[in-house]
Amino acid sequence: MRELRLRWIGHTLRAEVDVTVSSDLSQAEAHDIAHDVQARLLDRVRRLTAATVHPSPAGSR
Repeated sequence: MRELRLRWIGHTLRAEVDVTVSSDLSQAEAHDIAHDVQARLLDRVRRLTAATVHPSPAGSR
């Protein structure tokens, strides 16, 4: 994970996450990883109601 931001909106949390993925992955594979990360966050973080996950290829800025 490169960056994580959590914000309180009323009594709920929203997350913005930038995750590093292998640069060898296809766009579809990176997209699938982002959806998996999002689902896991929403399942495991109490009061988290939304998560935006951006996959970034390894070596990018």
